[in-house]
Amino acid sequence: MTSDGGRIVSGLAGGAQVFAENLEATLNGVLPGGDGRPIVVGIRQMKSHYVVEPESGPIPLFIEGQTVGWLAFSFFLIMDSAESYLKVKSSLVDLKPEGSGEPVLRWEFDPDHSGPASHWHVHAENGALSVWLSRAHEHHRNTLTRWALSSIHLPTGGERWRPCLEDFLEMTVREFGIDTAPRWEDAIRAGRAEWRERQLRTSVRDNPRAAAAELRDLQYEVTAPATEREPRRDRIERY
Repeated sequence: MTSDGGRIVSGLAGGAQVFAENLEATLNGVLPGGDGRPIVVGIRQMKSHYVVEPESGPIPLFIEGQTVGWLAFSFFLIMDSAESYLKVKSSLVDLKPEGSGEPVLRWEFDPDHSGPASHWHVHAENGALSVWLSRAHEHHRNTLTRWALSSIHLPTGGERWRPCLEDFLEMTVREFGIDTAPRWEDAIRAGRAEWRERQLRTSVRDNPRAAAAELRDLQYEVTAPATEREPRRDRIERY
């Protein structure tokens, strides 16, 4: 069983459905849609996980009603090792300009990645930086691409403090000037608050000793269990 606020959800299928519904509500609260139809977020069952993504492919983004770009995302969901909580195994969000096959920005989360678990890729060009990268990686096995700015993994806070889709959406509004639905900020704030509370709860499970100490400083009464859990150093120290 896993919880969604005060709502109890049974198993991976139920958790994935609620996850998709929450993303759908946020997207429809922020983006106006181009044809008057709501954005639908679907789920696909794979062998050991569910994939949550836009049902009709990348979502169009508009400025004054004209398509200027596309938002795509995929979230791969599993249950945690204790089979108690829904877990994002990995995710990908990217922003593509209209008429381009390559994204301008891509955010990836993959704990199995050898570099930072959560990171940005910026698809742009900078001549001086390209020369620098080509020299730095001239003996790298992937020499054909390591000169590109998009090959750099820009870390974003690790597994627990990575961005959420709401952060990505607000960036497209404030930095790229896309059209929005009325009261879009309310949808962003609500989704972000829910995400951060969920991440906070997960972080507490990573280091309950630190959480208990902070609660005692705030005058809460906290009693340690007979067998105290050690901090999960792999989560706390991970790049």
